[in-house]
Amino acid sequence: MSLKKTFWLVLTMLSVNLVLFSQPQLPQKAPAKVIMKLDTLIVNKSTSIIIEKPYFPLMEEKSREFVTSEIDKLTSPQISEFIELCYKYEEISSQYYQHWSCEVVFQSQEIVSLLLRNNLYTGGAHPNTQIYNLNLNVKELKHLEKEKFYPKTDITKLASYCEKYLKDNSIPYFSEKSLADEKNFSIWSYTDAGTLFSFPQYEIAPYSSGIIQIFISNQELELLK
Repeated sequence: MSLKKTFWLVLTMLSVNLVLFSQPQLPQKAPAKVIMKLDTLIVNKSTSIIIEKPYFPLMEEKSREFVTSEIDKLTSPQISEFIELCYKYEEISSQYYQHWSCEVVFQSQEIVSLLLRNNLYTGGAHPNTQIYNLNLNVKELKHLEKEKFYPKTDITKLASYCEKYLKDNSIPYFSEKSLADEKNFSIWSYTDAGTLFSFPQYEIAPYSSGIIQIFISNQELELLK
């Protein structure tokens, strides 16, 4: 082999090596903070219940078990009631369904805020969706205290704020009824930026308005005291 060919061969090998070793390492995909899993509970040959549950792979085992346990406590009464209804009206239960979904509203190393929806049909003109909240301290394994994380507000001012929101966004609601009732604000979700209030169907508005959600920042909540 001539000196010239040898030179170009060595140069080519060096170039290949340089390319191979200079390739940047691709970043590893970060583990997901939450994975949604579906459980199916068979009621009878024509009816089943679907339950969506969050799985937190980065969370300590005891914290994960706490979250799952609290979800089970919350959903069990409604599931039992649905199963009883299916057995009672087995001949038409094929029309019935119960689908649970779960939304992670907020998640940090210490706090997880969940909003669960029970999409339910047991006959009638249309299905219904029930909503439930869980605000959990997954480090201390306890529920968040409403008074600590959702600042004490004047219920009249809070109701006025929400009523203005409904009017400004042209959302039909029961204007003849006062919103200034603590039970109207019982479904709340903690975030570090403020509080999300969720209102079930029929609570403050007709079915056609659906589930209404109003987010109020911490700064705005301070003004409603």
